[in-house]
Amino acid sequence: MNDVDFEGTFFIEDTSDDDFVGFVFGYQSNAKFYVVAWKKGPQDWFNKAERGITLKLVDSATGPGPALRDALWLTGTTPNQATLLWHDGSIGWSPNVAYRWQLHHRPDIGTIRFYLYRGNNEVMDSGNIYDDSLKGGRLGLYCFSQEEIIWSNVKYTCEDGVPQEMFDDLPQNLKDQVLNTTGISTRSLFTIGGMGALDRSLFQEPEGENGNRASNGKPRMNWVQKPCN
Repeated sequence: MNDVDFEGTFFIEDTSDDDFVGFVFGYQSNAKFYVVAWKKGPQDWFNKAERGITLKLVDSATGPGPALRDALWLTGTTPNQATLLWHDGSIGWSPNVAYRWQLHHRPDIGTIRFYLYRGNNEVMDSGNIYDDSLKGGRLGLYCFSQEEIIWSNVKYTCEDGVPQEMFDDLPQNLKDQVLNTTGISTRSLFTIGGMGALDRSLFQEPEGENGNRASNGKPRMNWVQKPCN
């Protein structure tokens, strides 16, 4: 898989916890992938986790285990485990609210862009994030210690072309590369009219308000994978 757009909606019914919800992309193994994770509130458990959304490159020397677990919890970089590429701590998620994400990944130019929507309103735009470590891989959903998540209308497209907003923010050398290869995509950004029935119904839910634990009482993490063929 090369160029991909990945989007979906999530809705958290749990009002007592404040942990991570997100997704993975560029998944090559359980030790090498990108992960976008959203924390409702700050928490010092295995490491210091700040409120907000992070994008990390996971390139773990150990694979699954305490070292990777701690690195995924930390809002920061852990040598030989995970590199923090971007963090926005402006907001945490709210329970009983539907959020929709859209991700653009263009490995050929090493560029990633993430959008988050609540209803028709854009609440976050990462801007262009530059990393060319992983050239593609599987897609999946991700949670770390958070339960009662409803996923809806999760889909991907293997795209040719670069979205206009991403293109506009590229440095000139990458703009030239795009114009000489794939060109600019005409695919529109998120619209609520393009969602499924369940997706739309979730966006109409009222707001509410702070886990999934292992037998030792500590948070459990898991993810699922989906190929782009």
